[in-house]
Amino acid sequence: MQKNALNLAAIIAAALLTACGGNSDEIAANVLVPSPTPPDAAETAAFNASKQGRKEIQLGSEISWQPYSISVNGHTIIRSSGSRSNAVMEKNFRSLPAGFAAYNGIYTDSTDNARVNVRSYQGFRSGVLALYSDDEFITVVPYGVPTPSAAIPTAGKATYNGIAFDHSERGNFTYHVDFAAKTGQGRVDGLSKYGDITLATGNITQERLRDDSNGTGIVGKASATKGSSFDYGLVFFGHRAEEITGYVANDKEEGIGLLGTRGAITE
Repeated sequence: MQKNALNLAAIIAAALLTACGGNSDEIAANVLVPSPTPPDAAETAAFNASKQGRKEIQLGSEISWQPYSISVNGHTIIRSSGSRSNAVMEKNFRSLPAGFAAYNGIYTDSTDNARVNVRSYQGFRSGVLALYSDDEFITVVPYGVPTPSAAIPTAGKATYNGIAFDHSERGNFTYHVDFAAKTGQGRVDGLSKYGDITLATGNITQERLRDDSNGTGIVGKASATKGSSFDYGLVFFGHRAEEITGYVANDKEEGIGLLGTRGAITE
């Protein structure tokens, strides 16, 4: 499974690469944009549509290829098909519930049938799925309807609060964005394997998402008190950047899913 896990990570990367509400600070500060309200029907429909997708992919010569699927409770959530020259990747996360969920999934190809650890979190406007094999990180898939670049706020500051999770634990995710300076920085805590993780300052920029759509987000470096070093990537989702979703990961089979919901944007 180890070789297959590495191939799976590369293939998915090629194909696919919440705590809400305000607080007393909103009263004291000059609020530019209030805390998010629940999505309307159109927003919900758009988010539900983003949970499904099909894409032709191009594979590098270094990636061994064979069709495979990953299923959870009888529902196929990821499937690859076709040949090396005509490969297709499909996702279907509609069977995954709102909030946090953890499952023993099944990886199946022509020669192997193995357990994978599937961890998922869905907010109102975005979601993040992480896959692990024998507690080793395979890949992470953020999804949703990205915030249009023209809708990213250009003034004020906001804090996003939410969840961080790895293969066995859930922790806390806090991220501070200065929209005027176009920067963000934050932290992850509550994951015992790593200790506190500092997300260093990164710049807001246009990003290519894992499904080849465009989104605005932040990338940067991260470090943990227990010694691990990481890269992190976040993307804004929702009409007004209501959620920020992404990952912390490195090349040592360590990876964490992140999803946070914005508070009020204040001066």
